[in-house]
Formats: sequence, structure tokens, C-alpha cells
Amino acid sequence: MKQTLLKKRILSLSILVFFLGAFNVTHAQLNTWVGGTSSNFLDAANWTTAAPPATFLAANTFTIGAGTPNNPVLGSSGYPKTSGAPTSGIITITTAGNLTSSGNINVNGACNDDGQLTVNGGLFNVRNNYYVGGTAGTALAIANVEVGGTLNVKSTLAISQKQPGTVNVNGGILSTDAAGFIAVGNYKATYVNCLGILNINSGIVKVPTTNGLVIGTAGTVNIDAGKIELTGNQTAAITTYITANKIKVSGAALAAGKTISNTYNAITNLTTVTATTTIWDGSTWSNGTPDSTLEAVITGIYTTGTNGDITAKKLTVTSGSLTINSGGYVNVANEVVNNAGAGGIVIENDANLIQVNNTTNTGNAVVKRNSNPLSRLDYTLWSSPVANQNLLAFSPLTSNTSVVTTPITTVNRFYTYDSATNFYVAIPDPAFATTAFAKGTGYLIRMPNTAVAAPGTETFNGVFTGVLNNGDVNLTGLTAGQYVAVGNPYPSVISADSFIDVNSTGAGSGTLYFWRKTNNLNQSTTPTTSYATYTKAGPVGLPAGSGTANEGFTPNGTIAVGQGFITTVPTSGTIVFTNALRSSSTTAQFLRTKALAEKSRVWLNLSEGTNPVNQMMVAYMDGATTGFDSGIDGKYINDAATALTSDIAGEEYVIQGRPTFSDTDVVNLNFKASVAGTYTIAKDHVDGLFATGQDIYLVDTTTGTETNLQKEAYTFTAAAGVNNTRFQLTYKTSASLKVNDLAFDENSISVYKQNGVLNINAGNTTMKSVKVFDVTGRLVLEQKSVNATTTALKNLAAGKQALLIQITSDDNRVVTKKAIN
Repeated sequence: MKQTLLKKRILSLSILVFFLGAFNVTHAQLNTWVGGTSSNFLDAANWTTAAPPATFLAANTFTIGAGTPNNPVLGSSGYPKTSGAPTSGIITITTAGNLTSSGNINVNGACNDDGQLTVNGGLFNVRNNYYVGGTAGTALAIANVEVGGTLNVKSTLAISQKQPGTVNVNGGILSTDAAGFIAVGNYKATYVNCLGILNINSGIVKVPTTNGLVIGTAGTVNIDAGKIELTGNQTAAITTYITANKIKVSGAALAAGKTISNTYNAITNLTTVTATTTIWDGSTWSNGTPDSTLEAVITGIYTTGTNGDITAKKLTVTSGSLTINSGGYVNVANEVVNNAGAGGIVIENDANLIQVNNTTNTGNAVVKRNSNPLSRLDYTLWSSPVANQNLLAFSPLTSNTSVVTTPITTVNRFYTYDSATNFYVAIPDPAFATTAFAKGTGYLIRMPNTAVAAPGTETFNGVFTGVLNNGDVNLTGLTAGQYVAVGNPYPSVISADSFIDVNSTGAGSGTLYFWRKTNNLNQSTTPTTSYATYTKAGPVGLPAGSGTANEGFTPNGTIAVGQGFITTVPTSGTIVFTNALRSSSTTAQFLRTKALAEKSRVWLNLSEGTNPVNQMMVAYMDGATTGFDSGIDGKYINDAATALTSDIAGEEYVIQGRPTFSDTDVVNLNFKASVAGTYTIAKDHVDGLFATGQDIYLVDTTTGTETNLQKEAYTFTAAAGVNNTRFQLTYKTSASLKVNDLAFDENSISVYKQNGVLNINAGNTTMKSVKVFDVTGRLVLEQKSVNATTTALKNLAAGKQALLIQITSDDNRVVTKKAIN
């Protein structure tokens, strides 16, 4: 009701002042600008009248159109404000007109601006009404109030009355008398599309009248660096305009994440409206809790553990400090600026600072990251979340000298990964002393020499200091298919699945390998894998139960701050990190896995005596096939000569995804041993349908033994060497399988090409042999003693043509399948 009455009041006021202005026009002597001599407003030769207008008699009316060739300028010479300003009648600026005023003038009549007025100095004092766009039309009328200039209106400043109008306050002052109004976009209903805009880019707008700022249906007030001052407590009315998006932030203030501040000061009796940040002074936020649309400035002490997590459009620490405690996070859309010096921003272990946009950060921050419990000779694969962190400064007590012998023997324990040889290579001494972490790169660093010897352990408290990494990180010029040591480049965890999604093109890609927690000093005699492995099917870790320090080490789907890892270079030759990978998860300890409902998985452990060797996993899941699936199937990194893996096209995989579960499925396993001995295969854990009691049988084709791994482990003896036909994983006993009479026909056999090689998958049937014929009946390839459900025709040299593939099962059934090479 109040707003309706106010609009009626302003409409009546507008009609009144319109007629007053019209009355003055009828009594005025018209002077029209010609501008043929100069731009001097006071030069009679520039006007159509004979008498010079220098006296500015109140009865005179000045009409300003397009000058030929000069537009008028009212200069400051001769009329200082302190000595009194000249007085004119009505000034009308037509659509083509342009008046610049840098002096002082009192305009007694109503002013109509359909063109452009620029006040860049002095006082342009309208002692009546001022209409910006007062004549019916579609052209845009403009008034600019620049630095040093003041435009004051006694009665009503109407921005857009009958045509579109814009007032730009660019560092000057726009004001009214004590009873004046500023009406923005309050046009009559008969005039359409008359948008009224007040842009406060800098400077100030002063309205001393209660409810003196009225914004109509077609009106908008944009605030960048300036402000509005209103007499009295007008916060309620202004809040209504803010809510309706009639007063809003613009320009650099919008880009900086500022919002409209609407505050009343009882001492000055002023309501101030401005674009501002929210400032933490050590106890409260000045403009409410920040969010993704509001810039946050910290001038006091702020800790997330006490004061809460922060989401902001931009974050600046000017004094005091920001500490992101363990388990906390700060999420910033744009840049992070630390102007508070050392200790201004501290990110504790297991805390996260996430950024959304590719902006440039300023000022050093401290990021802390603790290692797992380790002994003196153990290593961690590190990656820096900040720029220019020196390697030696990060771990100054790690062995870093070289012993000169013949040849040179180094004891420097800072390593990079050589993708060409698949070996870690010590950084040359003394070059490493000046070497900084490269962004997105993994470095293998040994524990300090002061750390306790095994079996004792302790935590290394890593501290990174530098400007926080942010935005895209691309490692280019890499060789597709090679292993490479990379690392999380951000001060927040990243999603392993998201990383795989953007880096999994090409055979073997999409698998992540994480260095184990502790070093195996007996690798030659009791070999164990050095890496835990992760794909989108899930993780495999280091088997638990041995009592050694590295037991139970399993990735959990997030890549921790400071974490390095090995992956395969995709076909693009580029490893990509982006802000889209970042997360606020605080569970990046690689110690457990989350079971997902859409997956049914079984994890198997291989051990030699009491010594854990490796872990493998089979997952039934959406998106998987019986062939290789990038990002799902994880190759064995082959860093130990003893291992249990599954078979895909004759290659070793520690993670294999398979399509929808069937209890008639058969998974062929690969086994190799570096030494003869006694080994055990056991279930580590299961999820999905396997957690509901589905049987899991390990078939030993050598002994004819079938063991239900859901109930017990299987121990066996084996000679040194490779045996890829001994073990199978099934889900029914052989008797049950034979009763079901496994299908063996064209529909149960799939032939597909992978990496240029034809592969055959016979489903649940073991193949005895394979023959390949061309269409003339010529035998082009024969594979004998296949003894597997899958095989790859690696030696097929038949060119691109139609082929007939004859497959014989182990029980001498024969199926012929057509294929295109």
C-alpha cells in the first residue's frame, strides 16, 4: 500500500512539474545554438539571437541541437561559484544536442535533455525540474556527472519520462534540494520501452527527502564504486528495491563479488547504499556471511574449526589470519589474495581450499600435509600444492649428498620417474638443491635421516609454502602409453574418477598407481607389489593381516593434497588437471573403500606363507565388457615377479570389470611365482550381491580342487614360473555347470578388435584350439593348446578381409564364426 501511494504521489508530482516546465517555455525568448564560431556557450556569435546571452536573463530559453561544427561548452571563466553563478531560463538539449558544462550556472526553468549533458566541473544547478528523456521518442537521452562536477535539481530529476534515459555518475555528485526527488523509470503508461537507468560508477548520489528515491517499473539503479546517501532511515524501502533487483551491483564490483550494502547510521541520520564486501573483524562479518556471490575480506583471526567453513566469490586476507583446520574447507569462486604476510593463510593437514575459476592467486600460503607412519628408509611420492616449493627446503634432513667412487655412487634420496626406463632416477647433486617441485609432477622422497628405524614408525609433517596453485595444469609432450609420475597440484583433494574421465584415452590408460607406505627391503626374496591400484571399478591395495606396517593400504577414490601417483599417458600425450576435479572431501587417507550399490566385487589376496604379495579384484558393473575397458580395467604394473592377476586378452590385470553378473561366468586367472613355495589365495572382502552369500569358487585345474572362498582360503604349492591356465574363478561347482550345459555357439562367442588385434571371448567355455581361414578356405593361422576362455590372434597377418574363425572347445565342440580383420 505504501509503495502504491508513493507511486501515485510521484506521478502527480511529475505531472505538476511537467506543466510548470511547459509554462516557462511559453514565456521564454528562444535562443538556438548554431556553434559556427566556437564552442563557447557565452559567445553571441554561436546563437541565432543578435544580443549575446551572457546575462542569462530568466526570460531566455536556450535550445541546443547539433552544432555546426561546434558543440557548446559552458566554461568556468568569469563565473566562479563563490561570486555567484549566472542565471538562465530554460535549457533544452535536443536529440542531436550535446552540452558540456564545467562552470557554474543556475537554470530557473525546467530543463529537458533529449541529447547529452556532461557536467565535468562546477555546479549545474537546476532550480526547477530536470527531465532526462522528456520528449516522446526512442533515442537515448544521457546525462554524465564527471569528477569535479555537480548536477543538482531543486524539484524532480526524472530519468526517462517519454523516451529512454540514462544518468551516469562517474565520480561527480548528483543531488536534489531538501524537497527534491529522483524518479527512475516512472514513465506514463502511454510511453512504452522508456527504460530509466541510473549508473553510479563512482561518486555519490544525495537525496535528502524522505522516500526521495523512487524506482518505477522500467527503472534500474546500478552501483559499482559509488554510493547513495538518503536522509533518514530508508532501509526498508531500499530493501524492497534490492529484493526486486531494482538496485543491483554492476561493473568491477560485480566481478569482485560485491553485494549491495543497505545500512542506516543513527548518528548521521543517513541511509547509505553501496556495493561492498563482507569483512571479518575477528568476531563478526560486516555484511553477513559470505557466499558464492560475495567477496570476503579477513582483517582478524579466523579459524574454520571455530568460526565455520567459508564459501566466497573472492577471498582477501589483509591482516590477521585464516586457518583452515583439519576437516574444514574454504570454497572460493575466484582468486585468493594474501596481503597479511607469512602465516596469513594456513591450510592444515586434511583441510581443503577449493577454487572454481581459472584466476591468479597472490601471496604465499602454508599448506601442511602429513605422511603415513613410516620408518627412516621409507618413501613417499609427493606433489606440491603451491608454486616454487624447493625440494630440499621441503625435506632438508633427507639424505642429499653424493659419494664419489668409481663410478659415482649417489646417496641422494630425491627421485623423479623415468618414463622411458620405468625406473626412479636420483636428481643430480647439487642440482636438486635448487630444484623446485614442477606443477602436477610426482617426486619420490625418502624420510629424513633422523626418522626412527624399522620396525618403529613416525609421521613426517610436510609443509609447503608458496602461492597456491589454481586453474588448468597440463603436462604436455609426453609419450602415449608410457607410465608417468604425476601428482595432485591443488591445495584440495581431487576426485580419482574425475581424473580418469579426462585422462583415459588409449589402451592401458585410466589406471592410477599409488606408492605403498613402507619400503620392502626383501623384495628379491619375498616380493610384494609396490603399488596400490585404482580404477573406476574400485581399488586394490596391499593385503592386510601380515602384521607388517604396510598392511591394509587401499585407495578410496580421492587423491589427497600433496599426493603423487603413477598413471599411463593417454593418446593425446597430455595429462590434464582442472579445477573441476577438486573436492572438499576430507577422507583422502587411502585407507578404506566405499562399497557402491551398482557394483558387485570380490577382492582376492595372494600371500606366500605369512608374507602378503598382492591383491586383485573382479567387479561386475555397468559399462564393463569382457574385453578391455579404459578407466575400468587396471593393468598389473608388473613390479614384482610373484603375482595373482586376472586375464584379459592374454595380459595381466589386477582390476577387471565385467558386465552384468551371471553365475555361469568364468574368470581366468594368471599366476606367477619368482620362487617355488607354498602360496595362499584368500578372499579379502566383497560387496554387492557377493555380500548376500553368492558362492565364489576358486578352481585349481592342476589338482582338480574347487574351493568356496566365501568359506575358506586355498593353500597350494607351486614351482617357480608362469602358469596362466591353472586357476579360474567360478560361481557354481563344475557339477552344476555341466548340468546347465554351457552354451557354445555363435551367440555365446564374441570376436572383437582391440589395439588392432582380433580377440576371441568364448564366454564360459574353454577353447582347445582356434583356426582362421580366408574366404577361399586357405588356413592363415592356427592356435593350438589355447586352454583359456579368451585369446588374442596376435600373429594374424591377413590384411583387411572377411575371415572364418573355427573354434574348438575342450570337449571337442566346434563353432565357426565370421569376422572382419
